[in-house]
Amino acid sequence: MHSRSAALGLVVFLSVFLACVVLDARAESASSASDVLITDFSVCRPAEALSTRMEQGKWQQIAYEAAELAGTMVGALSFIHASELTVPLEVSGWHRIYIGHWNPEFDWDGDPLLRVRLSDQAAFHNIRDAARANVHHATYLREVFFACADLTGQDLVLGKANGPLGQKAYYAYVRLEPMTSAEVAQIEQDRADKSTRILTAVNDGLSYFHWGPFRTEQDILSLVEPYRHSDVGRVLWAVSYGERVNYPSKIPLAVNIEDWNRGGLAAPGDGGTYIEGEKQMGDSLLALQAEGIVPERSVAEYAHAMGISCCAMLRLGILGPIPQEPQSKRLVSRHPEFRQVLKDGTPVEKASYAFPEVRQLNFDIMRECTTELGLDGVNLCFVRGPHFTRYEKPVLERIK
Repeated sequence: MHSRSAALGLVVFLSVFLACVVLDARAESASSASDVLITDFSVCRPAEALSTRMEQGKWQQIAYEAAELAGTMVGALSFIHASELTVPLEVSGWHRIYIGHWNPEFDWDGDPLLRVRLSDQAAFHNIRDAARANVHHATYLREVFFACADLTGQDLVLGKANGPLGQKAYYAYVRLEPMTSAEVAQIEQDRADKSTRILTAVNDGLSYFHWGPFRTEQDILSLVEPYRHSDVGRVLWAVSYGERVNYPSKIPLAVNIEDWNRGGLAAPGDGGTYIEGEKQMGDSLLALQAEGIVPERSVAEYAHAMGISCCAMLRLGILGPIPQEPQSKRLVSRHPEFRQVLKDGTPVEKASYAFPEVRQLNFDIMRECTTELGLDGVNLCFVRGPHFTRYEKPVLERIK
């Protein structure tokens, strides 16, 4: 990800501050004469998503002046639920696309998350650029690289992270840098070369719910979109954590999300950040399932369209609840006879692969993922939760 500061001093007119704040005018040029600059975001569509003041459900239009440019940015704080905005580009041919954004030091509201895509793309590209001016006598626009693309017939779509874990976004300008025919030929040649696609990207299937709002299929696909023209050739997507699965399973010994999410017992503010994340995770997965969306299936289809394989990752350690929960549907709670045993006979709240039923559970998960979800294969994650057997009766009998 390319990133550079445009260091453009701003004169910002903010209704939220009820004042005209004159700030440092020092600047360095951010563009060349051939670049296309789009600085007036009041032309974004739909018009009803824009407002001249801070308003729930709207992007606020904010007039600004800088040393090298002036315009109207659009912005929304973290708690504002703002819809997608379309920026008309009205250009043709290949360009490098840069996004100018604002992260005010004196109105701190967490780090920004920019969500950008072209109109023909199904998913946003998430850009995190947390640097701030860190001074109190000036404020700056920062510029981040988005993509190289043929913009013929294309528009730009801007979004923000909404929901309980929403993040702010202020979009100030778009800079389009024309590419030469030699540059286009080079990038097309690079993208056509599949021999370098030797990297594997891993997603544990849950943690992303903890730090961001993922309630739509588009949100899920945004996790894979950055691999489109990369050297990633395979995506590993975790589907299970022992007997617990993050997709709707029909396997009798598997435990679906509604039966193992402890965050489902909590309300916002009831617990620590981890339990808050667990609740966000459970609510999100259940909301997706209610709409018939299974992240693994969607990701596999999206990755395949990019020429990337997608495999299920299974965590092999099968842990039980500590302290014990009589109402738990975890495997060792329902079947204590499958527990591991220490040398002195003390049972451990962990399932043993010495028992054929435990081994069969994982075979069933592998089969279900590859036949029902469209995944290409499986990856066995041995590093999450060893050991797998101890001194259980079948082990001792085999040794004898």
